[in-house]
Amino acid sequence: MTIKPAMLMTTSSAKAFALATRLARRMFLFMACAVMAIMGMLSLSACGWWGDYETFSQEQAQAAIQRTVPYQHSFDLFDVTLDHPNVMFSPEDNGISVQFNVHTVIKLEHNQRQPADGTITVSSGLAWDAAKHAIVMHSPKVDEVELLRSDNQAWSDAVASAFSTAVATAREGGVYVPPVPEEALAPTHRYQVEDALTSYVTALLAGYPVYTLTPDQLKRMANHRPGDITVRGDSVRMQIMQK
Repeated sequence: MTIKPAMLMTTSSAKAFALATRLARRMFLFMACAVMAIMGMLSLSACGWWGDYETFSQEQAQAAIQRTVPYQHSFDLFDVTLDHPNVMFSPEDNGISVQFNVHTVIKLEHNQRQPADGTITVSSGLAWDAAKHAIVMHSPKVDEVELLRSDNQAWSDAVASAFSTAVATAREGGVYVPPVPEEALAPTHRYQVEDALTSYVTALLAGYPVYTLTPDQLKRMANHRPGDITVRGDSVRMQIMQK
């Protein structure tokens, strides 16, 4: 049988068409996979998940703490309200700090009350809490308690010393000492308030969740585990690692 040139061209064209079809199919599958991958990355980034890290911002941490204020508590010596938290990131300490406005009413003798307002500042590390599915405050500590009396006089050491026996000693030595104002607070009141506030706030914030993962994020964490937590100037990120 003699093969004619026309038959050779037809066979070659068929092979070329089949090869082009396979290449086109492979290119389509490649592009489809690429689009799906990009869409998946965009979806993860929208939830704070990007690459191998989970991230959250200062605004998100602020909102998490803001949800549960004001805090109110009554002690034997005073009543207190904490509100208007201000969350700040501290990259140099790899932690965060929270400052609250403090409103207290000191219970004095003879049913007298002494208002005192100010601030309390707490610093804390961060840790992953598997039970809460959240990044939580770890080992918080009070850095500063600053209270002002209602007449805007600071609770200074000078005022505190006015209640000491040094008054009598000074007078015996011929030194003039002005009368102690009746509305002044005794040093023991000041220290008791500060100690009680310190214990109360640290217990309140220990283990407090500043960022909680959503159910969808937890599903994506099924084959992963949390790693190091790093505090940066504008965000906190937690490393996501393979199990």
